[in-house]
Amino acid sequence: MGNLLNKLQIRQVTGDVVIVGRFYMNYELDPQKSGALLKQGLNAQSWSQEASTQHQTLPPGTPRPQVAIAGSVRVAAAAPANTKALVRHQSLPLAELLKKMNRYSNNLMAEIIANSVGGPKAVSYQVAQAAGVPQSEILLVNGSGLAVENRISPRAVCAMF
Repeated sequence: MGNLLNKLQIRQVTGDVVIVGRFYMNYELDPQKSGALLKQGLNAQSWSQEASTQHQTLPPGTPRPQVAIAGSVRVAAAAPANTKALVRHQSLPLAELLKKMNRYSNNLMAEIIANSVGGPKAVSYQVAQAAGVPQSEILLVNGSGLAVENRISPRAVCAMF
C-alpha cells in the first residue's frame, strides 16, 4: 500500500492512522498494535531488521515504501466523515489463502479465519454440508484444531478428502 501511495506522489501524511473494524497485521489481534505495524510498514526508514529481512523475500526491485505518518494510530468505531479512499488492497480469495496457509501451519491465522466466517460452529456446519455427512460427526470448538474437544469422525474425514 505504501508503494501505491508513493505512485500517487504521497510521501507524507500529517494526520493519524485510523483503524476501523477488524484489522490484523503480522498475526496481531490488537487493532492498535496492528495499526502501529501498518504505520511502520508504510515507511521503510522505520522498519525493524525483521521487516527489512522480509522485504528481501519479495521480487527483486520491489521498491521500499516511503510514507512518513506524523500522527498517531487510533482505533475508531467509524471512519471520520472527511475521509476519501486513495488506494485499496484486495485480499487473495479465501480458497487461495487456505491453500497457502496449509503450507505453513499457523494456528492463530486459522482462528482468525474461522471467526471471520462465523466461528467454529458455522465452520463445522459448512464442512458437514460440503462433505455430505451428519453435522453430529464434526464437532469443532475452535478454528485451529488444537482443542482436545475437537472431534471429526473417520467417515467425515474421508468425505472431506
